[in-house]
Amino acid sequence: MAGRITDPDERIAMRADKRFDRLGAAGPDRFSPRIGAMARLKQVDALIPAHPALLAGQTARTEALIA
Repeated sequence: MAGRITDPDERIAMRADKRFDRLGAAGPDRFSPRIGAMARLKQVDALIPAHPALLAGQTARTEALIA
């Protein structure tokens, strides 16, 4: 479940929280904010073509690039 989280801020919070130390030990990149941001960008990029008229997709893409 923790591997599916793509929000970089959430990944940083999980990395700082000692309760998630065992999960982080399973893979050094598991809580990497950069990897999470890239995964989020892939998700957003996959959805944008389905809804090209919506500004929300472009906003989400911009937020993913900034993160």
